[in-house]
Amino acid sequence: MGWQRRGAELALNVQMWSADPGDATKPPGLFAGVTPIGATTGGGTNAMTDDLGKLFAALAANGGGKTAVIIAAMPQAAKLKATVGPKFDYDIIASTALPTGTVAVLVVASFVSGFRQHGRIYGALHMEDTTPADIVSAGGTVATPMKSLFQIDAIALKTTLWAAWGLRAAGHCQLPMTTVASCASFVGSTTR
Repeated sequence: MGWQRRGAELALNVQMWSADPGDATKPPGLFAGVTPIGATTGGGTNAMTDDLGKLFAALAANGGGKTAVIIAAMPQAAKLKATVGPKFDYDIIASTALPTGTVAVLVVASFVSGFRQHGRIYGALHMEDTTPADIVSAGGTVATPMKSLFQIDAIALKTTLWAAWGLRAAGHCQLPMTTVASCASFVGSTTR
């Protein structure tokens, strides 16, 4: 079931590191309602340094930054780790859920989360996509067409994980920069 766990982890990360406002089925992403910070033009190490300065200045303007971490898409995290010196004391966390070119900062002490101990796993499959009904109605009627996964030689599991997260203070997560020149500078090129 490792594939199912990895799928759930990715879905969780994609939602958490999004600007999605959330709804009754999922909490809002950490970037919901956050104004993007403009990136420095020109590319290169100087632009990267200026961009990090802007992100941390935005945290400081909101009373945060002391316990900040940098969260970056995999290529940008690798570039940052290869570029910064040994005295750089902010953690850099690579995320496969962030789009390439994305770098963000988060105040860890402001981040709160809650999870139900165990997720639920469902294995029944109702093969009706237009007006699906309950598998068995309150009156005992069985929905049709119903197939056993064995009959169609398939694997299908639905996982539900109860989770919530948020920040204790506004502005303690800064939206990734999206200007092409700066994002490209994080991957060592001037075009993307």
